[in-house]
Amino acid sequence: MATKWTDEQERVISQRNSDLLVSAAAGSGKTAVLVERIMQLVMDPVSPMDIDQLLVVTFTRAAAGEMKERIGAKFAALLEEDPENDHLQQQGVLLHHALITTIDGFCTHVIQNYFQRIGLDPGYRIAEEGELSLLRGQVLDDLLEEEYAEASPEFLRLAQAYAPGKTDRALEEMILDIYSYAMSDPDPEVWLSECVKVYDAKTEEDLQHTGWFREMMGDAMAVLRLQTDRMREIAEEGVKAFGDAACKTLVADIEMLEALGEATDYQACADAFASLKFGTLRRAKDIQAEDSRWVKITTVRDDVKKQVKELQKNTFGNNIGAIVREFEILRPYVQELVRLVLRFREAFSAEKRKKNIADFNDLEHFALEILLDKDEDGRRTLRTDAAKELAESFREVMIDEYQDSNFLQERILKAVSGDEDGRFNRFMVGDMKQSIYAFRMARPELFLEKFNTYFPDPESTQVRIDLTRNFRSRKEVLDSSNALFRRLMIPEVGGIRYDDKAFLNYKASYPEPADPSFPQTELLVINREEEPFSSYKSSEERMELEAAAVAAKIRRLMAGTLVRGEGDELRPLRYRDIVVLLRSAKRWGKVWVKILQEAGIPCYALSGEGFFDTIEIATVLNYLRLIDNPRQDIPLAAVLRSPIAGLDDEDLAWIRAKGGMEEGKVPLLYDAVLALAEQDEKLRKFVEQLDDFRARAPRTEVHELIRKVLEKTGYGEWAAAMPAGEQREANLKMLIEKAVDYEKTSYHGLFNFIRYIDRLKKYSVDYGEVNLNSEADDTVRIMTIHQSKGLQFPVVFVSALGSEFNKADTTKAVLRHASLGLGLKVSDPEKRVQYPSVYRRVMQSHMKKQMYGEELRVLYVALTRAEEKLILTGQVSDSEKLTAAVAMQNNFRMKRESGQDETVERMLASPMDFTALLSAKTFLEMILAVIPEEKDMKLHVVEAGELAAGEVSEKMQRSAVLEEISGLAKLPEEKKIFDPEVNRMMKEVRAFSYPYEEQAKMPAKLTVTEIKKRAQRTELQEDELPAAAVFEPEEEELIPKFLRGTDEEEKTGASRGTVYHHFLECLDYGKLRPGATEEERTAFVEAERKRMLEKGLMTREDDACMYTPDFVRFLACGLGQRMKAASDAGTLHREQPFVMDIPAKDIDSQWPEGENILVQGTIDAYFSEEGKYVLVDYKTDRIHSLDAEGNPDERELVEKYHKQLEYYAAALTRITGTEVGEMYIYSVRLGREIKL
Repeated sequence: MATKWTDEQERVISQRNSDLLVSAAAGSGKTAVLVERIMQLVMDPVSPMDIDQLLVVTFTRAAAGEMKERIGAKFAALLEEDPENDHLQQQGVLLHHALITTIDGFCTHVIQNYFQRIGLDPGYRIAEEGELSLLRGQVLDDLLEEEYAEASPEFLRLAQAYAPGKTDRALEEMILDIYSYAMSDPDPEVWLSECVKVYDAKTEEDLQHTGWFREMMGDAMAVLRLQTDRMREIAEEGVKAFGDAACKTLVADIEMLEALGEATDYQACADAFASLKFGTLRRAKDIQAEDSRWVKITTVRDDVKKQVKELQKNTFGNNIGAIVREFEILRPYVQELVRLVLRFREAFSAEKRKKNIADFNDLEHFALEILLDKDEDGRRTLRTDAAKELAESFREVMIDEYQDSNFLQERILKAVSGDEDGRFNRFMVGDMKQSIYAFRMARPELFLEKFNTYFPDPESTQVRIDLTRNFRSRKEVLDSSNALFRRLMIPEVGGIRYDDKAFLNYKASYPEPADPSFPQTELLVINREEEPFSSYKSSEERMELEAAAVAAKIRRLMAGTLVRGEGDELRPLRYRDIVVLLRSAKRWGKVWVKILQEAGIPCYALSGEGFFDTIEIATVLNYLRLIDNPRQDIPLAAVLRSPIAGLDDEDLAWIRAKGGMEEGKVPLLYDAVLALAEQDEKLRKFVEQLDDFRARAPRTEVHELIRKVLEKTGYGEWAAAMPAGEQREANLKMLIEKAVDYEKTSYHGLFNFIRYIDRLKKYSVDYGEVNLNSEADDTVRIMTIHQSKGLQFPVVFVSALGSEFNKADTTKAVLRHASLGLGLKVSDPEKRVQYPSVYRRVMQSHMKKQMYGEELRVLYVALTRAEEKLILTGQVSDSEKLTAAVAMQNNFRMKRESGQDETVERMLASPMDFTALLSAKTFLEMILAVIPEEKDMKLHVVEAGELAAGEVSEKMQRSAVLEEISGLAKLPEEKKIFDPEVNRMMKEVRAFSYPYEEQAKMPAKLTVTEIKKRAQRTELQEDELPAAAVFEPEEEELIPKFLRGTDEEEKTGASRGTVYHHFLECLDYGKLRPGATEEERTAFVEAERKRMLEKGLMTREDDACMYTPDFVRFLACGLGQRMKAASDAGTLHREQPFVMDIPAKDIDSQWPEGENILVQGTIDAYFSEEGKYVLVDYKTDRIHSLDAEGNPDERELVEKYHKQLEYYAAALTRITGTEVGEMYIYSVRLGREIKL
């Protein structure tokens, strides 16, 4: 059945030859429309295009995958109808290569195709966040160390002013924060230079001509006009109610405010505000104090006075000369800070290039550098040939979730569109009201600017189409959302006017509810000032209280509620239909899980945090710290108190008391443990085991060390046996996986792993506990609002609405703003004073508006996730606000009953005063201030009895179930069988044995190196030799940098081998004369080292670990000369990767017959001689065994690597069809070839 599109959707699908902005409200079918537009572009009967002529950029990889899936399904359906259609068949093939991807995916595509334009090594990899964090910290430490060594007065004064404590943490955070923010700009250096230019205003006249100053004055006057209007409104109401005499003070207030508004410049305003004084409002004797009209007048007047005085304090508290002096103080600080940020950027980029790694931000900047050259102002705006080439290849550029784009991404995607060529082919779809990623540097103003300048005219080159019909939610959900946001979303805060065009219009099809009251939106409020709730003092107790209220509500909903099922049939509500949304789950996710589970409600929290806080992870990490350095009291005490050592508090007290004193000093805990180890069996075993692990650590990979710790100490089994053991076991497995990821980085060893973890924790990089739940599990989900974006649920709780907004961004040591730059506090280290500058307060005001705009959009996203039932919950600490909301709903009802519908509609449509909105500290305060009518939102104040009744009911149900189970257990065995068929099936299930258990233990793929190690382990087990004899790598001495006396870090072991392999891979044999002398070979090697350095094929650190005679000997030996001849003949091949399958039994005799395993590897070199191949493998290993004459025994290498070369030979023969005639190992250590 064909989809019936609305008129607006049809226009979106069919609009051509224009840049098109689609403002798609929540639930408006955006993705379906986007997919249909793609299909019609591809299947256009007049001008069809190929799917790979489209660039489709989505916000997440999951969204890209879903879109490809939908398009593939449509192609498949069309092919069923028309299987001979060549164009359709081709699209199915092209779809796999089509650029339907994220912005990072597209940038990667650009880099892969044009990396040579920017001199980038195409072998780079995306570094893991932990590695990047470690590298950032390392680079920053080195930079600050150098700065302190240079000791410039500017740097020292900056450090003294903004990092006066014992550490430089504050200065580090400032540099990293500014750097991170700057990198979201297309031109970081330009943005940073403009940050400095702001402070170049040196006179009052300069200051008054700056954009920010004029904007500040405009904003201040707007606030003043608003407060004057509010005062005028209550004065008019007062005169009507109480006469002129009672309102003389209000009239005087208005005249004073109007006089303030007539000031022409800053100084005049400052002078007028300096003499500001409100009169005393006296109540006439005939006016009752509790008269609601008088209460309103006094309440509004007090708020106006507060707002005006804040304006005076924040904006007009200084004279203009004082602002100029503030700039004089701040200018050198900002200049020095920007210099440090630029220097850090340069050093960090150099380190990443050296390691050939990149982060996701680098991808965007690399792509931008490829696509755009700099103009005369240093901005990247000039399209390159690469950009023009790509733009020609795309018939349309489609951007999903456009409201979450930033300036950098906008510049990239515009560069590959046809705009500059007069081909308007950008399709942008999103919803300004759902832009909630400011923390990822999203710039919703990009969307807003187009929203305000694009028009519905289909003939225009810049068209806007609004999709406002909602296909997701019941009408009741939409009505309550509309009622709230028509008053909360205002242009002054967030730039959006929630008018009729923005309304969510009901278009879904729902059956009539079984209970007519079920769909009504509810607001559940706990009044913390009422007993017994006032006794809950801690924030955790209060959150548990709210979670208990939600649990009670869920239990009531589960008792008979019906929701829409398949085919519009009603079905019982399930737990998985319910979600609890929180603004942040960082602190409270586990609290909610605990309370709901105690209430018998299955649930889980989808949290991205808390991994490092779990007891099992903390314990293992502490043990690793002891293996690295046991002289750490806190980790040692934690491990001793854990099941690993099995001590209790009394044992620890005994160790401390009996551990001995030296010259009156308390010894380290480790020394006390050593002193007492012979007296206590537990301590002795603990010390012996720890010593064993410490001996293993230098020669064991970290992930393997963790496995051994879990196995030998028994802690892995203990964790699995604890409550939530499956979760703990999964967390420990994840720790091992993270250790494997760490080993893929440029860092190695246990010491660096511990630093790596500490850096992750320091910079709040957390993984969250492993999620063991699937989408099909019947459990309530607890997640953040951000995690819920793009999802929908029948029943949605939006909870913890009484939690205060996080204003951390507006209180940082240095504020940063896209257009205003950097805002610092004025700091005078000599006088030890620090205060916010006027410029910083202006920036705070802007950022606060943006922050509140974002919070409103977050709330909008939360409310629009609900399909059938929306429940808001929160706690209020101000009874007056709750009382006012109750009174407001009663007032609406009474006015409706008395026929004053127009008055009610006018009240419901009046937007909230933006100063009042910005004064709200929580979502709940906002909602109570604009509470809609009861039909749109039922306000319910939670009573203590409801929670108690719920708990009693739950306990009674549990007791009844337990009693029933207990009774069943006492029955004779034959009477326990109630259904013979079910009994038979259960026996079959219990007796079932998985027939492929052995195959499940087999890996799908192995590298040749892994196969070699397996074979060596088998040989070791047979010969009963110590593992270290084979697996011992070259030991690396970890000497602190300051003791090394050089910045060059000597490479050892595998890293030197990698450098040697890379050099031999890139060696240009053509530049070496046949029959060259030793001097010529030496000169050739030195020239090649220089060439590779200049070309960036090697770093200076790589070059420093190379020894020229090693390569001269290689070129002089018979094998080297044969390879030179093969290179001249064009038959030498190097670094040949391969993948082949071999019988599993060839690797492990225990594995079953008939199974194959993929083997992956890379052949160092091979060349052709007399119709056969000669195979070469380079080895830099140190040889430990000696022959009869006391020389290194080459047979050690043969035994160690013969299996590896046999696989290489088999693979080469299979790939090329040519037999391998000879196999050689070239030993760099021995300086000669070894024939196998």
